[in-house]
Amino acid sequence: MAEGEQRLKWIVPLVRALHAGAAFLLFSSLTEALIVLASVPFALVGSFWTLYLLGYPLSAPVWVGLLSTGGPGDADRASSWWSTSTTAFHRRVREGRLRSREDIVAAHAEGTVQRLRPGSDRDCRCTAAKRPVAAKLAWA
Repeated sequence: MAEGEQRLKWIVPLVRALHAGAAFLLFSSLTEALIVLASVPFALVGSFWTLYLLGYPLSAPVWVGLLSTGGPGDADRASSWWSTSTTAFHRRVREGRLRSREDIVAAHAEGTVQRLRPGSDRDCRCTAAKRPVAAKLAWA
């Protein structure tokens, strides 16, 4: 167990550094990359609450699962929401359509609505894919 914890001490920072590098390459902006990466810990809070409520211990396999699904999945979702929102915002800036706070909110809403259906579709597919496992565990 101690050997696994030693490995996690360098794997976790390595994975975080890879996430940061990928976000920077995607956005070509340190500020935008940091905004996206700042959302990941907030998203992982739900994972920890679920683990706590189900009574799962924080073992090495659980940490690996959190790293493999939580980090990249949450960063992917945040980056897609951010990119669609900023695309709509920058397009309205080029068109000269941002004159008030309401215009900024409308640009953000436009980008969010563009991403809402694909994000919801992915969430539904992921939930449906996990149902057989959840059902088996419930009846075990």
